[in-house]
Formats: sequence, C-alpha cells, structure tokens
Amino acid sequence: MPPLLLVKHSLPEIVPQQPANEWHLSVLGRRRCITLAEHLRIFKPDMIISSREPKASETGQLVAARLALPFSEADDLHEHERRNEQFSGQATFHANIRAFFTQPDKLLYGTETANQAYDRFSAAVTNIQRTHAGKLPMIVAHGTVIALYVARQSGLDGFALWGSLGMPSFIAFETDSAQVIASVHDLP
Repeated sequence: MPPLLLVKHSLPEIVPQQPANEWHLSVLGRRRCITLAEHLRIFKPDMIISSREPKASETGQLVAARLALPFSEADDLHEHERRNEQFSGQATFHANIRAFFTQPDKLLYGTETANQAYDRFSAAVTNIQRTHAGKLPMIVAHGTVIALYVARQSGLDGFALWGSLGMPSFIAFETDSAQVIASVHDLP
C-alpha cells in the first residue's frame, strides 16, 4: 500500500472574532504553499483531497495547482469540533489541547472528545484509501486530527507531535508498518 501523505494546512489569517474553522490563508500562508508543493513533489501524489475548512481547502488548491494535480474536498477531514470556544491566548489554548490529548474520552474542550475526533477522521482516511486503492492521495487537514491519527497508529505522543507541526507541515506515514517515513514540521 502506498504511504499516507498527511498535510497540515498553511498559515491562516487569524481573525479572533471568527471561529478558527472559518479562517482563510494569510498572504504568507499562501506563499508557503509553493515551498510545500516542492517538498511534496518527490512523493508523486496522484491527487489532493482536503478538509472543507477554508485554510485547508486553500492549501490543497494551491498545492494542486502547483503540481498540476486533481483536487477535491471530502467530509470528516475537518479539525476537532471547537467552534463553540472563544479565541484565547496561546497558553490557554495549549493547556486545552494538552487536556484533549491526555483525557481522550472526556469532553473538556469543544463539542467532540479526542476519541470522537479520531474515529471520525480515521474513518474518512480509511474511506479515501479504499476509494483510491493503489493511488497516492495527499490529504490536507488539521494539526489536531493529524496528530491524533498518527499518534494512535504509531504510538507517538500526540500532544508532542501536535506541538511540532508547523503551518504548513506534513507527515508521510506507512500504514502497514505504522511508521513515519518522512516528515517536515516547519516550512519557511
């Protein structure tokens, strides 16, 4: 089976009054997609499939255009459900995410537990792999669900992985062996 390419979206324009799932890419985030595309070119993906959230969709579209690949969006690749949460400072946000990872069965932040987010995202990834068997789709999604997925599959620390993922970043993951085979955690 081909490796799984999981890409965290590029840098958004933060609008504190809006839920994060409505944010679009910043000018710098759009520029970083060019560098991201060049790093991903070596994997020779067949297509790009993204979350429907604007920052992920825009990342996917820009990389797809650069690599001349087909692009589509899919359900259930979105970030952990937390649109009900107010914008907070970085320290508070990190504390909430740490609790999310360390107590995955408890609803502590947002409207979805870590276990629920993992189940949703994992089912979407499995569906993409089945639908495109023998092909290499690149999935553009979000840091929390990517970290949950890779950590659960590989045994890595999910919170530490989440904290290491820049915007954009990617992980090439061998699902058969549950091994990370390549990753870039921060792109200029």
